[in-house]
Amino acid sequence: MEKLRSLKDLYNREATITIYQKLLAEKRANMDKQSIAHIEEFIDQMKVSVRAYYRQHKADFENDRRVIHDYGIDGAIVLIPLPKNLTTEGMAREYFEENEYMDRPNSPYDCTGEIFTEWYKIIERNGRFYAYHSIGRDC
Repeated sequence: MEKLRSLKDLYNREATITIYQKLLAEKRANMDKQSIAHIEEFIDQMKVSVRAYYRQHKADFENDRRVIHDYGIDGAIVLIPLPKNLTTEGMAREYFEENEYMDRPNSPYDCTGEIFTEWYKIIERNGRFYAYHSIGRDC
């Protein structure tokens, strides 16, 4: 089994597992026991590689987001820890804009109900960058 090298590989592997499980469930009645066992073993090997990736990159998946102020249905202000490998404020800003920023919906209607970024502020604490992210609702 090929080793997972990135999140894209991880997502593709998880999707492949799901597809194989669905196909096996649909076609199980028309398959012989040896084929079923072979496919189940292949699925198990893929699951082992996914679990290993999660164990190896556990810190990358920890979610330390905190709601600073909750406006109820109208939105919230959230403190988001940015990845530890960002070394400058410019890198942190670029990461936030590419991965967290939500554009305001462009709609001719008065109320779409979509969420969007009202504002954000990048800060540094103890050598790590964080973002205050104000999320609003278009309504």
